Amino acid sequence: NACSRPRASCSHPCPLLCHPGPCPSCKVITDFPCGCIRQQLVAVRCGENTQVSCRQTCSKMLSCGKHTMWKGFGCLSPCGKSFDCGNHNCTKPCHPPALDSRPGHCPESPDRITTCPCGKQSITSSSSTPKPGEFPARARCTDPIPTCASTCLKSHSDCEHLCQSKCHTSLKCPPCSVSIVRPCRCGSTTRTLRCGDLRTNTIDPETGMVVLREQEIFCSRPCPAMRSCRSHQCNRICCPLASLAGASLKSKGKKLIATTTATQFDADPEGLHVCDLVCGKMLSCGEHQCEERDHRGPCKPCLRSEFEELICFCGKTVLEP
Repeated sequence: NACSRPRASCSHPCPLLCHPGPCPSCKVITDFPCGCIRQQLVAVRCGENTQVSCRQTCSKMLSCGKHTMWKGFGCLSPCGKSFDCGNHNCTKPCHPPALDSRPGHCPESPDRITTCPCGKQSITSSSSTPKPGEFPARARCTDPIPTCASTCLKSHSDCEHLCQSKCHTSLKCPPCSVSIVRPCRCGSTTRTLRCGDLRTNTIDPETGMVVLREQEIFCSRPCPAMRSCRSHQCNRICCPLASLAGASLKSKGKKLIATTTATQFDADPEGLHVCDLVCGKMLSCGEHQCEERDHRGPCKPCLRSEFEELICFCGKTVLEP
């Protein structure tokens, strides 16, 4: 008989013959609207991602009111408008225009910059004589901004540490140089590294935006824990579930300690310790082998149907398939 079980993700029943295990993804071809303003219908398989693309420029107006979307993410181009000095341009990401149509005041003007970048030493105004410990006055926005010999101590935007570099003029502080200790993924070893080396820029596959994520640290230790079949060892390098080895092995010899299925599922919700090897044991029918993943306990009954007549020895009784 056909399986005909309904799927949770769509209304199409499973067309396969009766089978063990979960139903495969739906293969029915259907139309989904794309995500841009055209709402063009694109033919895709029902079981695939419904976020489809017509492969044309989106052309949606962005929040800046000036640029349109040309990719799957917002406009990240610099503003580029000139300030009132005529020497510098706005370097901020594309933003809505100001209510006042006049050019903005230059952020590097002498009346704006009154201290060194770290704020520990003042800059004398143009009408004053420098006091001890003060920098001479700047006449124009193009004059270099003086820096002192003190530590920056600004808060890093990527972590909770303070910048340990010397006073600097760059808007973004150098990568954090504080040494931190981090365990590897399985927790068996630790590594000391700079905080700034721990985080890397990656592209989010869903939004297309560049995000900062902490990279995982791996060791070379194979996982000694047993898989859910209780017959094979995990052996995955730096497995995050290596701590389960204490629950599956005793220090006395190699006696296995059986854990319940519920406990195994709670500890391994992603199925990292599910055995991916085929069982291969002979089923009770004596003709077919178990095609399930290696498992604990007896195999399931053979679900293959025979389409041959069964005839008794004398030939008078025949059982139809």
